[in-house]
Amino acid sequence: MGIIDKYNMADPETAKCPFPYYQAMREEAPVHLDPGTGFYWISRHDDVLQTALDHEAFSSASEVIMKKRFKPRAQAMWDAAGMEAIGTLVTSDPPEHDDYRTVGVRLFDFRKVEELTPKIKELCNQLIDDFIQKDEVDFSREFSARLPATIVCDEFGLPREDQPKFKDWTDAIILALNPNISEDYEVELITKWIELFRYLEKHLEHNAKEASGRVIHTLATINKKDGTPFSALERGWMATAMFVGGNETTLNMLNMGMRKLALNPAMQDEIRGDDAKIESFVEEMMRLEGSVQGLLRVARRDIVMHGVTIPKGANVVLCAGSANRDPEKWDNPDEFRLDRTECRRHLTFGHGRHACVGMQLARREMQIAFRTLLDRMRDIRLAIPEDSIDQFALPFHRGIANISLHFKPA
Repeated sequence: MGIIDKYNMADPETAKCPFPYYQAMREEAPVHLDPGTGFYWISRHDDVLQTALDHEAFSSASEVIMKKRFKPRAQAMWDAAGMEAIGTLVTSDPPEHDDYRTVGVRLFDFRKVEELTPKIKELCNQLIDDFIQKDEVDFSREFSARLPATIVCDEFGLPREDQPKFKDWTDAIILALNPNISEDYEVELITKWIELFRYLEKHLEHNAKEASGRVIHTLATINKKDGTPFSALERGWMATAMFVGGNETTLNMLNMGMRKLALNPAMQDEIRGDDAKIESFVEEMMRLEGSVQGLLRVARRDIVMHGVTIPKGANVVLCAGSANRDPEKWDNPDEFRLDRTECRRHLTFGHGRHACVGMQLARREMQIAFRTLLDRMRDIRLAIPEDSIDQFALPFHRGIANISLHFKPA
């Protein structure tokens, strides 16, 4: 038996800290059938990169992400609601994917990110104003959940007072990725899926008639490249993908980043006021602790890699979390370093035509947030024991649910 046999992704302790498992995969079995998920995991950087670009051999139409069938009671609810799963941005393949990606890239292009930058700065300061006179903050609730949710609210034409619902809805999408959930829990999650979809559908219909300028108006009115309109269902699923992506990555990375800083007072002082180091801090956090640990694919045919046959139809995980720590790509890969010259070339946002369309907005939000927090707060430290921070135990996703901080106002 090798070290790799000690692990499986159905074990919550492995899922919470998968990095020793990733190392064992890279060293012992770079293409590995994980007994917990039953999926084939590809763990080395160059293999992940190559596979992400090989759409002929690996389809993005993973039913783990966009499930076509649920357990009986959840399926009955889904059918009764008239729901139908459509892949759009995340789980479709060329040529259909080309139309969806064109929309996504247009919605969050450089111009849009520049336009939103003053609003992000203002919002960060407003959120900090709400707690700066205290010496403790529930950071998850009072900042990290509110920043991306407010940007999503404003750009999607959603009432800000609806924000308390967002985390529940976003979590429901993420938690349903776990292949081992019970039928009762799946019913609970699918109820929230349907609620979210109906909510966004209503606002798409309304904003199609409103003045242009916001993301949701463009999404509600834009057509395919050949001029034919998207269906209401297609627009709804694109909105859902952007809603979840716009909330989840930034929220989790803000939480993870503040935990890192709270445990490293010297790093707070090192990067405070230094925009270049703050950018490097964001990229190293994405590389080492990225929310997205695995990109899911399906083998289109029998494929042999490293002497392992991946059978046609098998679920495949392109393990970005492992690729980002591959010593063949990175010097001292487990070390957090602010001087890496290629720090932006991690795979947390994916690669190729399925790279995250909102990555530049997410980067800008995080850079501004950490800069503003460090400008206005000193002596940041954890207000709860480190081992009481609730780490998600999911096989493809990384994040923490709660973090409270002590600090001194600047």
